[in-house]
Amino acid sequence: TTWYLYNNFSFNFSVVDNLSTVMSCDLYIDDVLNDSNSSTLNNTSTVINVSGVPDGTHNWSVNCSDSAGNNNVSTTNYFAVDTVVPSITVNSPSNNTNTSNTSVSFNITATDANLTSCDIYLDGISNQSNSSVVNNTPTIFTITGINQGQHTWNATCYDQAGNSNSTLNRTFTVDTTAPVISLGIPSNGD
Repeated sequence: TTWYLYNNFSFNFSVVDNLSTVMSCDLYIDDVLNDSNSSTLNNTSTVINVSGVPDGTHNWSVNCSDSAGNNNVSTTNYFAVDTVVPSITVNSPSNNTNTSNTSVSFNITATDANLTSCDIYLDGISNQSNSSVVNNTPTIFTITGINQGQHTWNATCYDQAGNSNSTLNRTFTVDTTAPVISLGIPSNGD
């Protein structure tokens, strides 16, 4: 099945007959008559435009009759429509988190019936990809060896139709240096 991220289609077909120059053809979507063209020309590409095909899996076929009343039905093609981008919930870390650990776990939950993968970006660069994500289930990416300092991160997820969605950038800071303490008065020996 081929996936599409739009729901307006130009269904293209051609029909060949040994005698008739014009035929009548019907377009069926999901086994239901959708549209007809009573002036389909022999051996000529014909287009029937359909808008608003709903999200989901579909089939389409064409039934044509020649001037003598002979009828034939095409094979059936299958396609799927998905116009909805994945939704992503950031579970952790919270924005503006401070940590003393150079290993950080990024926890997200992506929701999409046709989810295929999610990527984690650290400082604008793709760091990891997970093609085993499960719909509406937390996914954890752990990045190790992160340098000290402030960093940005975000996640992008994709579905089978090619829809994608990204979280907003979030910030966290890695600080592995303990504070330095200097004692004043009274000092030792005073």
